[in-house]
Amino acid sequence: MTVGLTFVNGGPPFLNADNLNAMVGGINDALAVPDAALAGRVVAGATKTALDATYAPVSGSANYASTSALTAHTGNVSNPHAVTKAQVGLGNVDNTADVNKPVSTTQATAIAAKLDVTTAASTYAPISTTIPKWVTATAYTAGQQVVSPAGDIVQAIANHTSGASYTPANWAYVRFADYFFNVKAYGAKGDGSTDDASAIQAAIDAANNGGGIAANTAGGGVVWFPTGTYIVGTTLTLYGGTHLRGTGPGGDVFSDTDANLPFRGTALKLKSGANTDLVKTANFAALTGVSSPSAYSTPNRFGVYDMTLDGNKAGNSSGDILKIYGRSFWLQNLVIQNGAARGLYTEYGSSSGYDNEAQINNVRVSDCVGDGWPFKGPHDSVVSNVFSARNGGSGFITSGNVGSLQVTNMHNWGNQVYNFDLGTEDASFVNCVCDGTGAGGVGMRVTAKNIRWIGGSIYGTNVQGETLVQIGDTGAASTITGLDFHTRFFNMALGAVPLGYCSNVTLGYNVFRGSLNNGTNSRQLAGGYKAKVSGAQTLPVTTLNVVSTAGFPTTGSLYTAGGTISYTGTTSTSFTGVTGGSATTLADGSFVTQSLTLGTGGETFEFRSADGNANTFMQVGGLSTMKVIENVNRDQIGPLNVRSMMSSSQTLSSNGAVTCDVAQGNAQNITLQANATSTTINNPTNGQELVLTYIQDATGGRTYAWPANCKFAGGSAPTDTTASKRTTVRFRYDSGTSAWWETARSVAVG
Repeated sequence: MTVGLTFVNGGPPFLNADNLNAMVGGINDALAVPDAALAGRVVAGATKTALDATYAPVSGSANYASTSALTAHTGNVSNPHAVTKAQVGLGNVDNTADVNKPVSTTQATAIAAKLDVTTAASTYAPISTTIPKWVTATAYTAGQQVVSPAGDIVQAIANHTSGASYTPANWAYVRFADYFFNVKAYGAKGDGSTDDASAIQAAIDAANNGGGIAANTAGGGVVWFPTGTYIVGTTLTLYGGTHLRGTGPGGDVFSDTDANLPFRGTALKLKSGANTDLVKTANFAALTGVSSPSAYSTPNRFGVYDMTLDGNKAGNSSGDILKIYGRSFWLQNLVIQNGAARGLYTEYGSSSGYDNEAQINNVRVSDCVGDGWPFKGPHDSVVSNVFSARNGGSGFITSGNVGSLQVTNMHNWGNQVYNFDLGTEDASFVNCVCDGTGAGGVGMRVTAKNIRWIGGSIYGTNVQGETLVQIGDTGAASTITGLDFHTRFFNMALGAVPLGYCSNVTLGYNVFRGSLNNGTNSRQLAGGYKAKVSGAQTLPVTTLNVVSTAGFPTTGSLYTAGGTISYTGTTSTSFTGVTGGSATTLADGSFVTQSLTLGTGGETFEFRSADGNANTFMQVGGLSTMKVIENVNRDQIGPLNVRSMMSSSQTLSSNGAVTCDVAQGNAQNITLQANATSTTINNPTNGQELVLTYIQDATGGRTYAWPANCKFAGGSAPTDTTASKRTTVRFRYDSGTSAWWETARSVAVG
């Protein structure tokens, strides 16, 4: 390439515009090389060396990288180039797990002001998760609410800044309808070993005082027991308006001894060696026995709910479980068990007023050394779904001011004295079950008038001679009227007594209706004292051994599984001079019952034999107007109203005397296989009717001597001796003349 330059005056070339244009044009011409020409050109050696050091365009060269090598390199996460966090601008970053990451100071302050819900169950009452927790060194304004360290909701009285510790004087308690006093907020552990009595009482006291409200201000609240077993070494005092509530009863009555049946839910258990009551209402000692208590000293409108109360009888020799003197209270969903004395005791006086009723629902009382539930009020109470069993005394006892008591679905069994002992008038029992008899052979005792038992069942334990219902007491004389029983009697052995009565009881206008289910077992109306047979003995005997003859007269008659027997003497453990009775074995531990005369005034006895058994209900004790209904509807009987006869039959196989007990039946049938030299009628009652029949055997010619005190029409007695014929005379007894007076006869019939 040649570029022309112009020299001026022989000096150096002068660069002007023309020269510059010419020079640039020449350069342009020189650089105008076709593309094809470039392809064949080479670069200088130095240039090539530099290019080879940067690129590896040819496979196999020193700087060549394969695809697999590049993939392995890009997948290497172990920082092959040793890059540091400072090199990438992250010098202040820590590799901390999410669960360990801190929060900012601002966040920490905000969180600290909230309720610590992770410890709420053991530290704070579960009443709010939105109200902040009290903290130190914090400015509070008047009316601001917080949760105190004790778990109470409180409100600032005035503007102030909190100090290092909580100051109650700066705060007023706030009341809510669902306010709970959590016993764990007061130090209770519920661990089954710590004595929690003082902590629980502190929570109850706080509720009673309204959680700290000023004195003389009405208190009350719910004392909350989270799940656990709370040991109680001193009696807990329960106040009016205070409600003890747990998470429900659980476990089993044998939980103390069986590791496979631990307590579940909430349980309060008396500490071993405490020998005191577990829970008792305030002022109990001063109020018990008081008929007209002051309304202001009597606890009312309180309750116990959803827990087990265990008296720990294995570790204590005394102490009731729950003892109440009060009115208008609630007991619900409770298991009361293992008391060293009584299980549940309730009482109230006779003060009038509308607010007396207690409501007791879904309660089980069992396995106490003493009575299950002595009920002495309050009157007008309502009881439902109660179970009282296996107690050393009676299951349910009514006495005192119990008027208008209403009981539904109560089932009592296995109690050692009575399952039901009903001693106060005007009580109703609907669909209840008296299940079996106690150690004394009696299931229910009734010593008050105007008691109704409708539906349900009354049944025995299939023991000879037991009494299902005893009317009256063997002690003081009484008149019992207005009883109304409509129920089912069953599970009775020979000689069992559905309705027993005592010699000092006068009945009047009572009604007993029901069905009897027991196959061919005889059932009797008998009464008086009972004696337990000592050792199996087969009638007839001359001496009957029993556990005790206490209360029995020195002579008299007994009703047994083998019929009525007579005795002429007693020792402390036997009846002597015994005669009568059919060949029957009296089992060891069975019972015999005193045979008595019953004073009556217009009773109604209507029993249907569900077994179709002709020997359904035989009479012992002189109730001559007793009516047994066999597959008919109803009948009313009274002293002068006889609609049917109960029969008793015997056979005279050798010459001798005949004895008839009209307590066993108004119709006496005597089959003569020999001559009757005399006839004696025992246990007559005034106005009683008797149908006396002698029956000649196939041989005939047997003579019959009528009772000496029988008075015959026309002055002469029938004397027919025709074989296979029967002669019948109907009499009515007059106690004024001590004679049986003939009213009708039929001779040589058949």
